Amino acid sequence: NEVKMKYNFGVVKELKEETDLLILGQHYVYDRKNNDLKVLNEKIRPTVSDDELMEYYEYMKAAVEHNLVEIIAHPDMFMCVRDKFGPNEEKLARKIARLAEKHNIILEINLMEVFKHMCGKLNKITYPNREFWRIVSEYNVPVMYGIDAHFIGQIRSREEMIKFTRAYL
Repeated sequence: NEVKMKYNFGVVKELKEETDLLILGQHYVYDRKNNDLKVLNEKIRPTVSDDELMEYYEYMKAAVEHNLVEIIAHPDMFMCVRDKFGPNEEKLARKIARLAEKHNIILEINLMEVFKHMCGKLNKITYPNREFWRIVSEYNVPVMYGIDAHFIGQIRSREEMIKFTRAYL
């Protein structure tokens, strides 16, 4: 089986047996040219090809189809390395939405960048991405807010962040 050869889910399957649920936060794509990982990060901002963008989806799909996750965190994180939301990004958004709808997977609207923006540490919010969530809204997909708590301020300001995000999206 191609998926079994491509992905090693052994540790994740063990972890799955010991937890109530697992959340997938896909932060990387594989860089075949350099035999390394590319982190999807605004600060590093690697060049991510359209093929690598679709591979981002394939990683999600493999985890979902192997019943490893119940929630996909920041599924629109790929936008932090893209300049605009065009046809390829729309295609990816629809694939993710269809996958979540088919398997009843919760998609998380991540509020980390909203928090940074509200604190004046970030001028541009790349995710949550308006276009991505507009597309997701066309599907029967469960959605939740996630505060991605790294700082106590995120917990304290969660209601304010949600209110801001509702108006933003």
